[in-house]
Amino acid sequence: MADHLRGALTRVKVQVSGQLPVDVDQLAREAGHEWRERLLSPAVTVRLFLLQIFNGNVAITALRHVGQMTATASSYCEARARLPLTLFTRLFDAVARQAADVMAGSPDGGGGGAAAATATLLNGRRVLLGDATTFSMPDTPELRDHFGYPAGQRPGCGFPVGKLLGIIDAMTGVVVAALGCPLFSHEAREMLSLHPLLRKGDVLVADRGFCSYAQIALLLRGGVDVVMRLHQRRPVQWARDQRVIWTRPVKRPQWMSDALWSSLPQELTVRLVRYTVPRKGYRTRVVYVATTLLDPIAYPPQTIMRLYGHRWNIETCFNQLKTHAKMNTLKSQSVQGVIKELIVYLIVWNLVRMTMAKFARAADVSVWRVSFLDTLRGLCALLQAAPAGTLRLLINPDRPGRWEPRKLKRRIKEYDLLKEPRQNLKAKHRARYA
Repeated sequence: MADHLRGALTRVKVQVSGQLPVDVDQLAREAGHEWRERLLSPAVTVRLFLLQIFNGNVAITALRHVGQMTATASSYCEARARLPLTLFTRLFDAVARQAADVMAGSPDGGGGGAAAATATLLNGRRVLLGDATTFSMPDTPELRDHFGYPAGQRPGCGFPVGKLLGIIDAMTGVVVAALGCPLFSHEAREMLSLHPLLRKGDVLVADRGFCSYAQIALLLRGGVDVVMRLHQRRPVQWARDQRVIWTRPVKRPQWMSDALWSSLPQELTVRLVRYTVPRKGYRTRVVYVATTLLDPIAYPPQTIMRLYGHRWNIETCFNQLKTHAKMNTLKSQSVQGVIKELIVYLIVWNLVRMTMAKFARAADVSVWRVSFLDTLRGLCALLQAAPAGTLRLLINPDRPGRWEPRKLKRRIKEYDLLKEPRQNLKAKHRARYA
């Protein structure tokens, strides 16, 4: 596997074992992109982009060391800007399709443990986890106008913040679909654009932010069941397992057309499951889950409880992307550049998850126990033409119910907060000491 990944990626081909390679130059031609014969061709540029992300979104000036290229930083930036956005979306789709093919060859989705138990409980149905996370970017007028400032920040004293809406496979952690959107757009509304990417028979697990009448009705229309935390505004009864009838609200959401709203059914039958979290350290003790899996025999309350418990895995995935892979702060200064950077992050993520799944299957452990950071470092070394060898990854111990306080031990340096643009402070300093 080590030779395969190194050979495929260093030849600028994103390839999964046993599948045909993806030719980046050919994808660029199919996207209508034309270029002259030069050093930074689309294949070479994408390879450098992957190397940059694999190395923790390293500075562009460091690519001459990790990528062994003599191109200047400005040339690389211009080459990235020339590549069409369609090339990156097609590349992501190709990697996602190959990932699905690889995972389909594994009977338990790449590991045993809780993931295999979920597949068994749901009779092989694909379980997807949906959620959103935020990321920051440079403070440029274009990004500020498109993504928006968080509340309370003064112009010139903060950074624009965007939102990444993602859907991952619950068994492997592979990103199935994703969307980058402005900060103040509601994720439940943006999720509607991802509905066509789901398949009939899927089960979507999400938190209470997605639990709305319109969301569930549209998903059911496409044959997708849901398991969602009940919205806090919904009235509940003290019953462990019950069916309720939801009627269509009188007021139509502003973002939904009259025709689409009128096509929704007048009533929905939803099952509410209540369970208690007995562990110490958990914030909520009683949880209400709304689901369209109505059969209590095929899907008993214990199954619904265990299924919703997997929702936290997407939080772990986002944390690994933002903390270990450094996606918390992007570097592109244009809207298209930010979207390209997000897509390459997701491509790298899927490559890492596929490697973790293969190793987990060989070691007969759950894929969620394989170290993401160790896999990222291993693939990064392979990309930089490290000596061939067996890729041996770290397996984390099984620690169910582990809880750590969200507190920092290492003190941060105490500096004053920036309360006006930096240029103003520099001008005042120059005027004072002129």
